[in-house]
Amino acid sequence: MQRLTDASTWAKRHSTQQLPSSQAYKIPKTFREQHALFQRMLPTGPGVRMLEIGCFPGGFLEYFHRILGHTVTGLEYVRSSCETCRTMLESRHIPATIIHGDLFKDDWNTEIASWDIVFSAGLIEHFDDSSPAIERHLQLVAPGGHCVITLPNHSGLNGRILKTINRPLWELHNRMDAIQVQRAFERSPSCERFELLCCHYVEHIGLWNCGVYESLNKLGRSAYLLGCGLGKIAEASLRWLPNTRLLSPNIIMVAKAR
Repeated sequence: MQRLTDASTWAKRHSTQQLPSSQAYKIPKTFREQHALFQRMLPTGPGVRMLEIGCFPGGFLEYFHRILGHTVTGLEYVRSSCETCRTMLESRHIPATIIHGDLFKDDWNTEIASWDIVFSAGLIEHFDDSSPAIERHLQLVAPGGHCVITLPNHSGLNGRILKTINRPLWELHNRMDAIQVQRAFERSPSCERFELLCCHYVEHIGLWNCGVYESLNKLGRSAYLLGCGLGKIAEASLRWLPNTRLLSPNIIMVAKAR
């Protein structure tokens, strides 16, 4: 297994990310299908211990705490980002524990298989072989708990756009489709302990994870605002299109420990 990114990659990425300044919380439109799925599949309440792997800037920790009521912990690979994430969450009154550590090293974790929810978003696609990363997720899940992994679908339209406008960023992804994600799960030694609940494309057509809006931002505020407006109109008007490998911007996998 080879990492396609390193700590400096993420430190640079984190320098452009922050949580909203407003204390109001609203589920993003780009997350509605995943939210509905989580409501159906995942337990709720403060007795549920949730771990997010690669947690900066903390938006998902806020979601799982505010909406599902979980007791949340974040694991962050970049040391300098841990305190920033902690501070932003404190400003939003989210009681999260932030740990600095590497998913593939055990020095941060004293309790293997102790988390009711192990979650990551946009992480496993940054390895040439995602199976070892999925295996590490599975090892951390308590009996009866859930492993939830989401990632951008760069095997379809969004990946082609990203390759055109930002090839260096495109090369940091392994561009798996949903079938390849499932096969990577099935290659993981711990998969026999789990029931795979779903592994499919999610959310309708959207341009938020293919570099379009970041590129527009570099052209100036006017270009960014115009591009965002047109993009949102296009996304809203095309929501009737089905979730497919070509069109959907995300993939989601949920597995439950037996």
